Amino acid sequence: MLKEDMKLPKAYILEIASNWKKKGIKTAKEAYNYAKKVNQPKNEGSSGNYQKRGSYYGQRNRISKEKTPKWLENRDKPSEEDSAKDNSVDDQQLEQDRQAFLDKLSKKWEEDSQ
Repeated sequence: MLKEDMKLPKAYILEIASNWKKKGIKTAKEAYNYAKKVNQPKNEGSSGNYQKRGSYYGQRNRISKEKTPKWLENRDKPSEEDSAKDNSVDDQQLEQDRQAFLDKLSKKWEEDSQ
């Protein structure tokens, strides 16, 4: 509208005229009353339907109510018993490796010192 010196586009005017013809509107006063009627908020009965319909849209985004089994949730988490057993085995293995390394190192030092 601003680009055309405050004039409405011809297609828009023809659409309004077509709409008025279908509705049987012949005067500006009838058009004004029709526009007020169309833009009025709906009565409470239909607004209740709108609220019900509006709440439907929120349901589409709901998260599934199915529950994941605990064993599936915990499969990546080692249990405390398993981790304690693993730690003791790891500690024993680490101590054996450490002792073997120290023995090897001490033998090498003895050979180098001679």
